[in-house]
Amino acid sequence: MIAVNRNDVRQRVASLVAAHKKVFERKGQSEQDNLREKAEKRGNEQAAKRHHRVICPACGCVSTVQGNAFGKEIVTSDKEK
Repeated sequence: MIAVNRNDVRQRVASLVAAHKKVFERKGQSEQDNLREKAEKRGNEQAAKRHHRVICPACGCVSTVQGNAFGKEIVTSDKEK
């Protein structure tokens, strides 16, 4: 069941990303450029507030995410132990 649910979630996410990509691509070039500029500015502001900069899979603009790292992403130094 978990594998089936995981595939279902991946398909739904891929579908949503594709739909949003189409919406972005329908906008005029000047509007896309304006939105990219705003996204870059907001990404810089949010990065200073402990958000992580990423690239949006739908439009390719700067975006941010927030959360706790887990798994292989956690890096510690000997001084922290």
